[in-house]
Amino acid sequence: MLGRVSEVASDLHDMNPTAEESYRRLRSWIYEERDGGLSRAHKELVMVVMNMAVANKEGALTHLKHGLNHGLTVTEVREALSLGFLFLGVIGYLRVGQALWQACAENESASSGG
Repeated sequence: MLGRVSEVASDLHDMNPTAEESYRRLRSWIYEERDGGLSRAHKELVMVVMNMAVANKEGALTHLKHGLNHGLTVTEVREALSLGFLFLGVIGYLRVGQALWQACAENESASSGG
């Protein structure tokens, strides 16, 4: 198992067990490591950016945490958030991007002991 799956899986199971099984299988396939494919850290970064684009702060922060735990660097986050700012503009960025950068900075500070 890949860790915590959102409540969507239990809701899908209640609605349609086949849909829930398909969701879990797709999720497992997505996060599988493949030669020449994205690393787990970079898959999480893609999820961060997509969640930022749709203003899903909770989802973006969750995937940021997973990405950092899987080796995502502050420089990679900085570049992705800058791209998000360029694409979303100030207002779009402020909906989620600022909280992401603050969480990243807090994580870096905690990791460095300062």
